[in-house]
Amino acid sequence: MALLSPDEYAWRLFVALNWPARSGSREPDPSKKLGDAGRVVWESWKLVSGGPAKSEVYRTGGADPTDWDSPLDAYCDATARDIAPLQNLLVRRRDISILFEPGVAQPGTDEVRMNLDTFTFIKGKQIFNIEGQEALFNGGVASIQFPAGAKEIKAQWREISAADEARYHSCRSNGKLYGLTALHILTKDLPNWYWATFEHVDNKKPENQGKPGYGPWLLTSKDAFSCPPDHLDCEEFPKGIGLDGTKWQNYLLRGSQIDFVESTGSPTRLANSQIETDFQTTSSCISCHARASIGPRIATSKPGNRLLIFDAPFADSQILTPFGSPDPNMFVTVSGATGQPIKALKFTQLDFVWSLFRAQRRAP
Repeated sequence: MALLSPDEYAWRLFVALNWPARSGSREPDPSKKLGDAGRVVWESWKLVSGGPAKSEVYRTGGADPTDWDSPLDAYCDATARDIAPLQNLLVRRRDISILFEPGVAQPGTDEVRMNLDTFTFIKGKQIFNIEGQEALFNGGVASIQFPAGAKEIKAQWREISAADEARYHSCRSNGKLYGLTALHILTKDLPNWYWATFEHVDNKKPENQGKPGYGPWLLTSKDAFSCPPDHLDCEEFPKGIGLDGTKWQNYLLRGSQIDFVESTGSPTRLANSQIETDFQTTSSCISCHARASIGPRIATSKPGNRLLIFDAPFADSQILTPFGSPDPNMFVTVSGATGQPIKALKFTQLDFVWSLFRAQRRAP
């Protein structure tokens, strides 16, 4: 279904991952119904990052991740939900520009979580710290492959009013009310992963454009994204899958993505106004994540050496991110006589999982 009906699959994932979780567990609760209050399935997964919240996977000093069955983090922990509001363009550009520079670590502002399959693979391969990742490169490993069940999500929140609470998936913490505004879903259903992104309908309303906490809706799905004009169209939720009458009917499928290019060779693009605010025009989830990588150590005390996610330095008015098929020369240098090429590994590809850049070096 991910390959042949990607938009339909996006909505089925949306329902499954937003199903209420069993209390104190990382599993869905079949006794509850969609739209019930409380933690949903993806919120029970391991916390990778979220504002200043501590990661359960990529821990200080490269320590081992906490066990999968360890107690869940506090629901609606303000440190995970109090995501920095959308900043002005110049500030965001400066922050983003150093995000993946070699030797620079930068905390993310998205709440990121991973499921058991993703977590187990990372823990088993010992790649939750930088040394473990560098060992892949040093061993000549060109790429790694996560299992078919691997999933990650990326979410954004903003503070909302009590009057809007019924229209959002929301939670309260430290006297604040937070509403879910954006949700990326990444799954290893396809060799190059499957990508879908959702937004709250308020993000698109003209009266909200330019308000604090809202990103500009630069493109519609019909303009540039791979979202066919059918009954699973991005502008309305499909009937009959349980969203009707719930808070979840207020979320839109911005689009889904299954390949770098269309059948005609045109690059596919996919963006979220909350997560890719300033570079929606060139954003491609699959093309960006293809650059998730680890290269040779550049300094003992520095974070890992990785490919950049940007094609060129920024102009004042635009951030350029990659779209279309990746350039193989980024990963391998080919030299030697024709017919007898010699390949030298430049970067190990980390199977589209950018969260691995959050790993730290082991403490001395």
